[in-house]
Amino acid sequence: MAEAGEQIRKLKEVIAEKSKDLAIKNEKLNELKKVIEVEAAAATEVKRVCEIDKAKCEETAATVNAEKAICQREMEAALPILKDATQALDKIKPADITELKGYGSIDPILQLIFDCVAIILQKPLID
Repeated sequence: MAEAGEQIRKLKEVIAEKSKDLAIKNEKLNELKKVIEVEAAAATEVKRVCEIDKAKCEETAATVNAEKAICQREMEAALPILKDATQALDKIKPADITELKGYGSIDPILQLIFDCVAIILQKPLID
């Protein structure tokens, strides 16, 4: 009986010691939970901001794509006109230019046409 009492006393000491360890670990666990909650809240806020930025980027991309489609249609419409104009310019001979230089004054509509040609050819306009 004395031996059983001794074993019970030792077990109570072990239980008391383990209870202290358990209390310390529970306290550390609670502190860790608080840290995790704070970090989770911060991560949630970052996620919210990222979702807002993502929505803005998607909206901007949609606008850019719409503008790109408009520009593509306009370019496709302008290319044949540019091709025709380039072919017409290629048909102008030096003799044609010499003939025009011989005129005393050029009709304003012809001057406008030559100004347009100079712009297309990226040449300076001459008054």
